Amino acid sequence: IAADEIDYVKEVAGLQSGDWDQSNWIAVKVPSADVPQNVLNHRLKGVKGRLTATDNPEMEADEMPEVGDENSYQRNVFITCNFVSSHQQGVREGDDTNYFFVAPKPMEIAQVQWAMWDDDKNMFVLPTRGTGTDLEGQFYANFSLLGTAPTLVGGQGYQFPALIKRENAMATVMKGLRAATASSWVAYPLEWTSATVTAIEEIGGKAQPAGRVYYNMMGVPSSTPHPGFNIVVTDYTNGTRTAVKEFYVR
Repeated sequence: IAADEIDYVKEVAGLQSGDWDQSNWIAVKVPSADVPQNVLNHRLKGVKGRLTATDNPEMEADEMPEVGDENSYQRNVFITCNFVSSHQQGVREGDDTNYFFVAPKPMEIAQVQWAMWDDDKNMFVLPTRGTGTDLEGQFYANFSLLGTAPTLVGGQGYQFPALIKRENAMATVMKGLRAATASSWVAYPLEWTSATVTAIEEIGGKAQPAGRVYYNMMGVPSSTPHPGFNIVVTDYTNGTRTAVKEFYVR
């Protein structure tokens, strides 16, 4: 991250608690359905086979890999901006703030938040309510890994773990969108529960503010507003958090 950039997801929205893990990812197809129970969150040893795809890296293993030592992984958090670009500049007219976004890796297992379903576009978009910015972002979702597609409600926010793939053909069907906006990233949700509503939908509800921090455009926090534009991060009593942009004159 450059000196004049702000990590929006981590420092402004507060959605990323740990460091970003930009490891390369690869899917390994094993020759048996009898996968060891302790394979999750462990390293694999003795992986031998053939590379079968490069855009979304996959390989077929000749034999079942050996389960190695434990290697816990904290999923990177992505919002819809991340799928469009890793760097957004000047989100408002006259504002030269640089927001840094980490782009996903093909085949990465990620945590998706702040994804609002748009019935007209048939895709997920970034809600403006709750972010207070003019950031833009959208991506398609493929629910084939769930078996049955969930019922999606237009205007409702969702959060879910997903496998992220690049599918270049998707960009060609996104008619009417600017070329820079037509993302080729597609999220394959891995889990789906009824409790998928994000904090975006709870704004203005029964939750009461529990704390508030003001960030200037350089990311400096303060308990009182800075002169000029501020990113105001508010924590609520129900555990949710919002981030809005406001202008203060002192």
